[in-house]
Amino acid sequence: MTSLKKKYDKVKDWKYLADLYKQCDADKRAIKNLEKDNKALKTAQQKAEYRLARKLNPHGSNLFGDGITHTELVDLDNEMKVLRHKADYMQEKLYKEQQEEKEQERELDKLREKMKQAQVYEQKIIEKAKRMYKIDFEDAAK
Repeated sequence: MTSLKKKYDKVKDWKYLADLYKQCDADKRAIKNLEKDNKALKTAQQKAEYRLARKLNPHGSNLFGDGITHTELVDLDNEMKVLRHKADYMQEKLYKEQQEEKEQERELDKLREKMKQAQVYEQKIIEKAKRMYKIDFEDAAK
């Protein structure tokens, strides 16, 4: 009974719901930032791949042109690996943030449902008190 009362008090507290809404908004902003970063990384990766292709085949000549050296290939390959790794990391981070946001939405829905149930229960208690003790709670509020 006490745990139910604690949960009811927690759900009834407007500050808790306000904090929950703030957290959802913060998570949405974080997801948008991650998507923006992911887009920037994809663009950087495409630029690196283009530079590599231009180094490999500057004027449509043979695959290994005269002006390219082995060290440049290795450097460009390493740069591409780093960018791919960053893109994978950002994608994974975005996925986790989306999952967390979905979980928070589910929790918020549960809390809203509990709040509705608590309000119905509160109304029942008020009605019962009105019948049993013939008390009019509305007059006290005025």
